[in-house]
Amino acid sequence: FVGYGQEEAIHGVAHRLTHPHAHVRTATVKGLCQLAPRGDDFALGVVREVMQHEEAKIRASAVEAILALSDPHDEELLDTLVGALEDPSYLVRLEAEASLKKL
Repeated sequence: FVGYGQEEAIHGVAHRLTHPHAHVRTATVKGLCQLAPRGDDFALGVVREVMQHEEAKIRASAVEAILALSDPHDEELLDTLVGALEDPSYLVRLEAEASLKKL
């Protein structure tokens, strides 16, 4: 799905999911949705990498991005969100629960 040059842009924008300020991470989710269509494997792969970040608030933003970028009928989305319910951080579990309710 992603056109030439957009992979670099997606990497650059996705990197902002690790920003310390929540408003930047929220804008990043919106930016990723403008760069990549729903279900784009490359964009989702980049965001899934961010879901492994050591900081809970960053992982929570990645959960939000996964929901925004995924096809709502994708089984892998459901597996990812259910898996996030087992995250050690309450913040991530809360975001996963909210995301599951949106499906």
